[in-house]
Amino acid sequence: MKLFDAAYQTLMRTMDVRMIRQSMLNNNIANADTPNYVPQEVDFNGAMKAAMPKEEATLDGTNDLHIMEAPDSTDLLFNFEGGYGEIPTYFDRTAEPGVDGNQVDIDTTMSHLAQNALNYSAAARSVAKKLSILKYVVTDGRG
Repeated sequence: MKLFDAAYQTLMRTMDVRMIRQSMLNNNIANADTPNYVPQEVDFNGAMKAAMPKEEATLDGTNDLHIMEAPDSTDLLFNFEGGYGEIPTYFDRTAEPGVDGNQVDIDTTMSHLAQNALNYSAAARSVAKKLSILKYVVTDGRG
């Protein structure tokens, strides 16, 4: 019997990826005035797919009328140029460069920062809830 299920492992992976993304977004904001700076971004879907067991990584259709898995949109829009360990990252070249060549869009980056913080917080609350259920079971409901 596993003590920590797949949902727990997925939530922990989500928190790891969100933490790295928060760091990258902070780095992008810190370099908002650096000439020719190209912001970096985390491929969240790619990082989560890499953590999935291979048998769960794709959808299997049993009928030709089933909706098939769509291609990852980041593969179509961005050129992946490295990674943070096993967490893939890319240079986000979607923003129009400023006069100095900097491509950081501070408003968009700040909104991504807030959204990422909320997603991290939600995952952390879910992990805490799972651990409190486990604690309840271990203490026979007494504590």
